[in-house]
Amino acid sequence: MANRGWNAKWLNKSSGSVGRPRSVSREQVIAAAVEIGLHHFSMARVAEHLGVSISTLYQYVDNRDELLKLAIDHQLSVVDLPGDREQHWADYLIEYATSLRDVLASEPHLILQVMDGGGGIERELALTERFVAVLVARGFTVAEAVATWRSVGAVTLGGAITLCRDRAAAARDGSSSRMLQQAFTHFDDDALPLMREGVEAYATPMDMVEELLRPVIEDIARKRGETLVWAERKIPAPTAATDEEQPARNAARRRAPAKGRPKSAKAKA
Repeated sequence: MANRGWNAKWLNKSSGSVGRPRSVSREQVIAAAVEIGLHHFSMARVAEHLGVSISTLYQYVDNRDELLKLAIDHQLSVVDLPGDREQHWADYLIEYATSLRDVLASEPHLILQVMDGGGGIERELALTERFVAVLVARGFTVAEAVATWRSVGAVTLGGAITLCRDRAAAARDGSSSRMLQQAFTHFDDDALPLMREGVEAYATPMDMVEELLRPVIEDIARKRGETLVWAERKIPAPTAATDEEQPARNAARRRAPAKGRPKSAKAKA
């Protein structure tokens, strides 16, 4: 008798052989949470989205927190890296960083998951393998390519956090500048003189590529004995997909085939 509840719960989540046939799958439940938006979904909204009762969802997950973790893990598993189109390595780094930044910034929960170890070291290794292969095809050693991945990854994560903060300030206060001006009203007029003088610089949105990634790329080029012409670099602006647009955009990214194959020789600038 003591184990009956445990056995029933285990059967409900695995075999599906007890009770009425299920009308949805575990994958559909996860997909519904992703489609609604990781920072907007609730068990009630997922149930409504799928046309089932809330109790049905608990056949697949214990609670909202578990479903959130599963949805985040799914999002990380489908992160798409830029294809190898034989572009210069600097352009690949820019494409990689801006693409990953936009994915992370579109769902802030993904940033927390990455900070907590992402979807596990196995997934990280698989993603890194693809990145490293592109750079090795351009004459990097494996050690150089891995070190580059770590530097670009740190820049990308910082850029995503900054972009999320700027968007939140704009949504809440209209702009970062307005947010700061309102914050100063809580201090005496003669308080924080240095920050009052530097408020414009503080409120100016940060360009991840120009301010963070460019110095990294220039340092790599210098070590490789290369001279970069920045006018030729394509620097995409941050995307601003709405909550309704982002799932479709993510799906389009997953369907898009990667183009080109890694070159066997170092690419020329």
